[in-house]
Amino acid sequence: MTPDSWKAVEELCAEANLGFEGGNINYSDAINEMVLSSKVDVKALQLKHTDLRRALRAMAGKKSWT
Repeated sequence: MTPDSWKAVEELCAEANLGFEGGNINYSDAINEMVLSSKVDVKALQLKHTDLRRALRAMAGKKSWT
């Protein structure tokens, strides 16, 4: 996980445990809830991880671009 991701998990755990005397929220609990509650923008995720050279090679290998 990236440092920003860990920070988000730590902040959620701290907030969830603040004043919570009936139990304990650990990192695993927080991450599971974050994953289940998230709605990922697939196009934005793909854009973040696009290899430009690979994408251009794939486009060049297609018969038509339309």
